[in-house]
Amino acid sequence: MACHLPADCLDEIFEYLEEDKLTLHSCLLVNHLWCGISVRILWRNIWNFKSDNELPFSFVGSFSNLQEFIFSFSDGSSFEDFKELQYVNFSKLQILKIPLQCPHPDYVKKFLEINGKNLKKFYTDENDKSLNLSIAKFCPNLTSLFIIFNKGEKDILKTIFNNCQHLESIKIWGGKEYLTEKEVFEIVVNHSPKSFCELKMYNSSVSDVFPKDLESFFINWKKRIPKKLLYLIIIKEFHFNIENINIIEKYENLGVVKFEIKGYEEEEDDEEEVYSFL
Repeated sequence: MACHLPADCLDEIFEYLEEDKLTLHSCLLVNHLWCGISVRILWRNIWNFKSDNELPFSFVGSFSNLQEFIFSFSDGSSFEDFKELQYVNFSKLQILKIPLQCPHPDYVKKFLEINGKNLKKFYTDENDKSLNLSIAKFCPNLTSLFIIFNKGEKDILKTIFNNCQHLESIKIWGGKEYLTEKEVFEIVVNHSPKSFCELKMYNSSVSDVFPKDLESFFINWKKRIPKKLLYLIIIKEFHFNIENINIIEKYENLGVVKFEIKGYEEEEDDEEEVYSFL
């Protein structure tokens, strides 16, 4: 029936709904005509809409077929809405990113319990032990993960590797307050699944890896079956040890590793984790 309504009738109806943001958003997915009229009305007062927080974030629950969510909370104003959203089943969801402030870990854990099985990618800046364990429990089909481990949480990283056997790429914070590079290298070479081939490390301090540690890592990686080229990406602003660079270049030439150093901003741009429009 919706497809047979003339455009002028829809214009009148949607004008009447101008203040009903939730209903207008539900019209976006009906068809091209409905979407075009809805967008035109929604964009009239876009700045007032954002500053007044008129639309509850929970309206996302209406779109159960979404495949990608990016929850960019610049403050805590939407956290209570996520409390309701945690129970919604998104049967086709494959990508979940929470690049800024994270809702309460209990909310995210419940969300993962319901939706984690289909997730392929999950990124969060939250460093919560119970949340990290829930990733291992509820997200067995992940191929890509960005996560923060606090100091002393080596066993959690091992558990994630053991439970997420399709994991190909992981990005981790390293430094004094977190797992060190040396610890991560040791766990990756001994516990990562056969599918694993990319390690990204944010480095918040001076590296604790000595050339002998790095060489040992590459020797052991070379012995893995099946053999896979390792993409090693270090994200930092500090000077990188020249001796370590020489070791890396040696194993690049041997076809064991492909190495890259990135700055923080460059990596954020590549991953699209900073959204200036929010």
